[in-house]
Amino acid sequence: IFHGYHQQDSHEFLRYFLERLRSEVNIGEQNARKNSENIITNIFQGRLLNEITCLNCNTVSTKQDPFMDISLDIPEDVLNNYENNDPEETLCSVYDCLENFVKPESLNSTERYICGHCQSNNDAIKKFTINNLPSILCLHLKRFRWEPREKISSHIEFPFTLDLSQFTTKNNKFTNYQLFGVISHHGKGTSYGHYTAHCLNNDNWIHYDDASVRKSTKEQVSNSQAYILFFKRIKE
Repeated sequence: IFHGYHQQDSHEFLRYFLERLRSEVNIGEQNARKNSENIITNIFQGRLLNEITCLNCNTVSTKQDPFMDISLDIPEDVLNNYENNDPEETLCSVYDCLENFVKPESLNSTERYICGHCQSNNDAIKKFTINNLPSILCLHLKRFRWEPREKISSHIEFPFTLDLSQFTTKNNKFTNYQLFGVISHHGKGTSYGHYTAHCLNNDNWIHYDDASVRKSTKEQVSNSQAYILFFKRIKE
C-alpha cells in the first residue's frame, strides 16, 4: 500500500498511518506493562453518540462509536446549487457541514430499522452527537463525489477557532479548538492532483509543498482549498 507512483488519497493515508501507529504503540506498551493506555488513542480518539428512535414505539436505542477523524459531507442543498468549480467562490462553511452531520436522518424504505423493543421493522430517526471530544480533532471535508464523478473545488470556509458546543453532549467541558494544520488538494480531478500543507509553528504559518518550505500568512491559509483540517483542543 502507498508505494510506487500511483496517486494516493491523503485521508486514506492519515487513517492508515494512525491505525498503524496505534498498533505499533500497542505492541511496545504491552511488552512494557499490561493494561496500559494507548497514547495515540488518548490524543486522537473521540466518541460519537449514535441515537436511533423507533417511530412505532418511540424507544431510543443508543450506542457509542469511536472515531479518529470525522468525515463531513457537503450539505445536499448546497450541492444542488453547485454549478461550477470556481475556487474563488465560497460554497459553504465547516459549520454548515457540521450542522449537516448532526441533523436527524430518516431511516425508511430499504434502510428500515429493526427495533429491539417492539421486534418489528419500522421507520426510524437516526442522529449523531459528539459525546467525547479528542485532544486533536481531524475533520475531513468530502470534496470528491462519484455521481457525477467530480471534485468540489469551490472554497469551503473554516474558522481558526472552532466552537463545537452546539454539536456535543453536556459531557464536554471544553469545546473550543484552535486550528494548527490544513491539508489542501490542488487539481480538479478525482484521480489526480497534488497535496500541500499549512502548519502552525510558534505562531507562524508555514507552507509545505514537497521540497519547498516557506512562511505563509493567515490570509493565505484562510483562502486555501482545505481537504483535511487539524484542530487542537483549548483547555482554559
